[in-house]
Amino acid sequence: MSIADSTSEGEGSRPRAVDHKGRSWALWDQSPLIIAYILLVEAAVAVSTVVLARHTALHTHDLVLVAVLVGLGIAQAEIGRQTERLRRQLTDTAHINLTSVWTFAGVLLLPPVLVAVLVTILYVQLSVRSWYQLREITTYRAVMNTCFVIITCYLARGALELLGIHDIQNVAGRGAFGMFALGLALVVYFLTGALLVVPTIWARTRSVSDVVGTRSENFLELATLCLAAIVALLLVALPALSIAILPPLMILHRGLLNRELESTAAIDQKTGVLNAATWHYVARRELTQATGHADAALSILMIDLDHFKRVNDAHGHLNGDEVLKAVATCITGELRENDSVGRFGGEEFIVLLPRAREAEACKIAERIRYAVSIMNTRAVHAEGSVPITGLSVSIGVGTFPVCGTTVNALMHSADTALYRAKNDGRNRVVAFSGIT
Repeated sequence: MSIADSTSEGEGSRPRAVDHKGRSWALWDQSPLIIAYILLVEAAVAVSTVVLARHTALHTHDLVLVAVLVGLGIAQAEIGRQTERLRRQLTDTAHINLTSVWTFAGVLLLPPVLVAVLVTILYVQLSVRSWYQLREITTYRAVMNTCFVIITCYLARGALELLGIHDIQNVAGRGAFGMFALGLALVVYFLTGALLVVPTIWARTRSVSDVVGTRSENFLELATLCLAAIVALLLVALPALSIAILPPLMILHRGLLNRELESTAAIDQKTGVLNAATWHYVARRELTQATGHADAALSILMIDLDHFKRVNDAHGHLNGDEVLKAVATCITGELRENDSVGRFGGEEFIVLLPRAREAEACKIAERIRYAVSIMNTRAVHAEGSVPITGLSVSIGVGTFPVCGTTVNALMHSADTALYRAKNDGRNRVVAFSGIT
């Protein structure tokens, strides 16, 4: 995904105080290597733009195209503003602006210098709108995003020029070779937009998923680039129809909102695992598939975090929430690909293990129990952070069909085994078959 597009609305949940001595840029809060990297990219954009400007002859037709693309870009941003605001409020995910539709169309239609003008205008509008709505845009990030997109456009246009393709009309007139050149430019744009921002994201989070982006985010970026090619063709062949691209963009944006809302509705917001209702749905579906097969197997684990009240009493509920999140992550890390974990309530989790007989279920439960026992998370207090160790879980195991043939019966069996585990001293795994 073009991550520069996904960060243009700022980061963090609080406005940054303005320091008139220069720290309002927030760039100086970054590490020296990141500062050097960002300044190098910005210098490269400035120098290359000056060089390109000296060798570019501007024509009225090009200026008209810039005006049209700017108008369409601002219109799309304003029309989709309410959808994006709702999406951010309900999902707390990165900003999606779909600006690649207009910037990549500019790559296919305009001299590079005018593409830089197009990008700058669109991103200034987005930054001003973001500041006005959220009061959290930082100057350095707005400038950085704009420069990242400009250099991405320059490199994509350079790929076309290397193949002797100067605009979208050359693409249409060169047949299969033109389509190859268009595809290459698209790939260069897609990869450059992602790779340029890798150092800034990696320095902040070191999360591979944050760097690579989700599959839906990458498909969205590819879809916008394909729509950009259609926009460029329309502006050359049927300019009046270019406005027709706005409704599909709105549907694409709205569809993203609906999909994320569906995903959010299925997730426990405190821990990131399935909520109880979604877990029940998955469990019923898996049990239906298992029923009727002579060799079918399925198990359920009920997991309770021992003495969790002590954590809340000692470190506060906010730190307790972080412990729950860490335990949920720990449980998930010990499961197989098709297993499902949900939060059953409070400090209790429930795990569905399709095709797992009791012996395998107990092995997985033991792995979870051990992994939690060696966890080392930290609680944050006003005077600093302190480690939280000595956590443990008690786990009850119920297996289909021995312990029941319905989800509720299996849950009851696993819950009964869980209470036996807690009564026997906690920090242990007990199977329902072992207490009957």
